[in-house]
Amino acid sequence: MHKPNKQDFCFLIRSLFVVLGAFGTLSTVSHAGSWGSGNWGEIYWGTNPESAPTVAPTVAATQSESDEITVEFTPYPSGTGADGWRVVTEYVLSCSGLPSVSSSEPTAVLVNLEPDTEYLCSISAANDLGGSPIANNIVLTTEALSQGLSPAFLRAALCSSDNPPANC
Repeated sequence: MHKPNKQDFCFLIRSLFVVLGAFGTLSTVSHAGSWGSGNWGEIYWGTNPESAPTVAPTVAATQSESDEITVEFTPYPSGTGADGWRVVTEYVLSCSGLPSVSSSEPTAVLVNLEPDTEYLCSISAANDLGGSPIANNIVLTTEALSQGLSPAFLRAALCSSDNPPANC
C-alpha cells in the first residue's frame, strides 16, 4: 500500500487550485438566466441585453403553386443577438389584399390565391419582448394554371376506368 507523501499532497493542492481557479473564472463571465425567463438554459458569455429581434427576417426559399405559396424564412444566426437574445416565437407574412399568416415555425403558407398573380408582401418576426423591423417589398408570384390535361393524367384516368384500353 502506498503511503501519501509530501509530493502527493502538493500535487493535490495544486490540482485543487487549478480546478477552483477555472470555475471561479467561468462563473464571473457566464450566466444561464432564470427558469422560464429570457435566456434560461442557454449560457451566454457576458451580459447580453434582451430585446425584440433587432433585424427583419429574410426569405430563404419559396415554393409556388397555382393557388398557394410556401415561404421559408432564414433562421436567425445564433450568437449574434439579431433575435434579441430571446427565442423567436412568431413569424408573420403579410401580403396586399390577403389576411396575414402567422406561424411559430420559420415557414408560412398563403392559400386560396389566384393563379399567375403577383403579391406584394412584408415579413417580420417577434419574441415575447416585441416585433422585429419589417422587411417590405417582397414580391411573391403564383404559378399559372397548366393548359389542358396532361397525357399522364389522361392515361391514368383511362387505365383506372371500368373499361380500360388494351395497352394499359
